[in-house]
Amino acid sequence: MQLTAKTLRVSSAADTCRYANIVVNKSEALGLLGQVMDGWEKRTYDQLASRIDTQPITGEKKGEAGEIYQYEVQFFWDGEPGLAVRIIGSIDDGGWRAYFPLTRSFIRNPSSESNPNIA
Repeated sequence: MQLTAKTLRVSSAADTCRYANIVVNKSEALGLLGQVMDGWEKRTYDQLASRIDTQPITGEKKGEAGEIYQYEVQFFWDGEPGLAVRIIGSIDDGGWRAYFPLTRSFIRNPSSESNPNIA
Protein backbone atom coordinates (compact mmCIF):
# COMPACT_ATOMS: atom_id res chain seq x y z
CA MET A 1 0.00 0.00 0.00
CA GLN A 2 1.35 3.41 -0.92
CA LEU A 3 1.45 5.86 1.96
CA THR A 4 -0.74 8.88 1.28
CA ALA A 5 -2.38 11.57 3.36
CA LYS A 6 -5.59 9.53 3.21
CA THR A 7 -4.01 6.39 4.73
CA LEU A 8 -2.08 8.17 7.49
CA ARG A 9 -3.89 10.28 10.04
CA VAL A 10 -2.49 11.66 13.28
CA SER A 11 -4.71 12.65 16.15
CA SER A 12 -2.58 14.52 18.68
CA ALA A 13 -5.55 15.03 20.98
CA ALA A 14 -5.85 11.28 21.53
CA ASP A 15 -2.07 10.82 21.25
CA THR A 16 -2.78 8.05 18.77
CA CYS A 17 -1.50 7.40 15.25
CA ARG A 18 -3.67 5.54 12.76
CA TYR A 19 -2.41 3.66 9.72
CA ALA A 20 -5.03 1.59 7.91
CA ASN A 21 -6.66 -0.45 10.72
CA ILE A 22 -3.62 -0.42 13.04
CA VAL A 23 -3.75 1.85 16.08
CA VAL A 24 -0.63 2.76 18.07
CA ASN A 25 -1.11 4.42 21.44
CA LYS A 26 2.04 6.49 21.99
CA SER A 27 1.31 7.21 25.65
CA GLU A 28 0.78 3.54 26.43
CA ALA A 29 3.88 2.46 24.49
CA LEU A 30 6.07 5.07 26.21
CA GLY A 31 4.63 4.05 29.58
CA LEU A 32 5.54 0.41 28.95
CA LEU A 33 9.02 1.41 27.78
CA GLY A 34 9.33 3.53 30.92
CA GLN A 35 8.69 0.43 33.05
CA VAL A 36 11.49 -1.41 31.25
CA MET A 37 13.93 1.50 31.43
CA ASP A 38 13.17 2.23 35.10
CA GLY A 39 14.55 -1.21 35.93
CA TRP A 40 17.79 -0.44 34.12
CA GLU A 41 18.09 3.01 35.71
CA LYS A 42 18.24 1.31 39.13
CA ARG A 43 21.34 -0.68 38.11
CA THR A 44 24.87 0.36 38.98
CA TYR A 45 27.37 1.75 36.51
CA ASP A 46 29.35 -1.52 36.58
CA GLN A 47 26.24 -3.58 35.83
CA LEU A 48 25.36 -1.35 32.87
CA ALA A 49 28.93 -1.17 31.54
CA SER A 50 29.13 -4.97 31.58
CA ARG A 51 26.27 -5.09 29.01
CA ILE A 52 28.29 -3.20 26.36
CA ASP A 53 29.27 -5.39 23.39
CA THR A 54 26.58 -7.95 24.27
CA GLN A 55 23.33 -8.71 22.48
CA PRO A 56 20.50 -6.20 23.02
CA ILE A 57 17.88 -7.05 25.63
CA THR A 58 14.58 -7.79 23.86
CA GLY A 59 11.13 -8.68 25.03
CA GLU A 60 7.42 -8.01 24.81
CA LYS A 61 4.99 -6.07 26.98
CA LYS A 62 1.21 -6.26 26.79
CA GLY A 63 -0.88 -3.08 26.71
CA GLU A 64 -4.14 -2.57 28.60
CA ALA A 65 -6.29 -3.57 25.60
CA GLY A 66 -4.13 -6.60 24.86
CA GLU A 67 -1.85 -5.04 22.23
CA ILE A 68 1.62 -6.56 22.15
CA TYR A 69 4.58 -4.16 22.05
CA GLN A 70 8.16 -5.24 21.36
CA TYR A 71 11.03 -3.51 23.13
CA GLU A 72 14.80 -3.50 22.80
CA VAL A 73 17.45 -2.08 25.14
CA GLN A 74 21.01 -1.43 23.92
CA PHE A 75 24.16 -0.35 25.77
CA PHE A 76 26.97 1.82 24.33
CA TRP A 77 29.92 3.87 25.47
CA ASP A 78 28.86 7.50 25.25
CA GLY A 79 32.12 8.61 23.67
CA GLU A 80 35.36 7.34 25.14
CA PRO A 81 35.35 3.71 26.40
CA GLY A 82 35.49 3.42 30.17
CA LEU A 83 33.60 6.63 30.82
CA ALA A 84 29.85 7.26 30.51
CA VAL A 85 27.46 4.52 29.37
CA ARG A 86 24.45 5.39 27.17
CA ILE A 87 21.42 3.13 27.48
CA ILE A 88 18.82 3.38 24.70
CA GLY A 89 15.43 1.68 24.83
CA SER A 90 13.00 1.49 21.93
CA ILE A 91 9.48 0.14 21.58
CA ASP A 92 7.11 -0.56 18.71
CA ASP A 93 3.96 -2.50 17.96
CA GLY A 94 5.43 -4.68 15.21
CA GLY A 95 3.59 -2.71 12.53
CA TRP A 96 4.69 0.43 10.72
CA ARG A 97 5.94 1.82 14.05
CA ALA A 98 8.82 -0.70 13.83
CA TYR A 99 10.36 1.63 11.22
CA PHE A 100 10.06 4.59 13.59
CA PRO A 101 10.18 3.19 17.14
CA LEU A 102 9.56 5.35 20.17
CA THR A 103 12.71 5.72 22.28
CA ARG A 104 13.94 6.67 25.71
CA SER A 105 17.56 6.93 26.85
CA PHE A 106 19.75 7.86 29.77
CA ILE A 107 23.44 8.22 30.52
CA ARG A 108 25.19 6.70 33.53
CA ASN A 109 28.56 8.08 34.55
CA PRO A 110 31.15 6.16 36.58
CA SER A 111 30.06 8.33 39.51
CA SER A 112 26.62 6.65 39.10
CA GLU A 113 24.83 9.87 38.22
CA SER A 114 21.86 9.39 35.90
CA ASN A 115 20.72 11.92 33.29
CA PRO A 116 17.37 10.75 31.87
CA ASN A 117 16.51 12.01 28.40
CA ILE A 118 13.34 11.23 26.52
CA ALA A 119 13.72 11.25 22.76
